[in-house]
Amino acid sequence: MLTKGWAMTLAVAILVACASYVAYADCGKCHQTKTEEGWWCGGCKAAVTPADLKDGKCAKCGGAPEKCVLCIATGYVCEKCKVESAKAGDCEKCKGKLAEKTVKAKVIWACPDCGHEGKSGDKCEKCKKDCAKSCSASGTFPHTSEKKAPK
Repeated sequence: MLTKGWAMTLAVAILVACASYVAYADCGKCHQTKTEEGWWCGGCKAAVTPADLKDGKCAKCGGAPEKCVLCIATGYVCEKCKVESAKAGDCEKCKGKLAEKTVKAKVIWACPDCGHEGKSGDKCEKCKKDCAKSCSASGTFPHTSEKKAPK
């Protein structure tokens, strides 16, 4: 049986260990600093290129892609331990090599409060607030505003 002191020490050690693996959690919203015209498959929820299409449809799901604006974000992932980082170089955790990872996401119009999707100039059906331009992957690696590397 653990004493109260040992239990607290163990709890703190676990929290510190877990915190070192968090790279981009709750780091803020994407600012869509780099965008391009492209194609988006709603069925796969992924950007597609002409090479991904067969007879004008997505080769994976058969859905029809839509032309849209894509947000492009780049980060780095450790090839060994999969830790995510905003900076190139070596992994701070295991000293492994960081590989570049580029993720494309659809630029959408959504309610800033509840996330309901709309179109430019729309008002949210729930909140009645104006929809704002947003990245569909906002807040997920590497689509974040703060670039925090793991400790």
